[in-house]
Amino acid sequence: MNRHAFAWGSFAFGSLFLAIVGNWVALKQDTFTLDQLSVAAPITLIALGILGIIASIWRTK
Repeated sequence: MNRHAFAWGSFAFGSLFLAIVGNWVALKQDTFTLDQLSVAAPITLIALGILGIIASIWRTK
């Protein structure tokens, strides 16, 4: 079995999907209030953006 390259695009979109669904579930289960979610959602997106930048820099080496 041959090892293939890691699919960063699939990883990024999968992580984004999990972040959106996770925030939605947290809101529906009353884990977060809307004010807390308005802070958690941007932090999640910023973290995913940083991962994307690291992945693109790492890929060019």
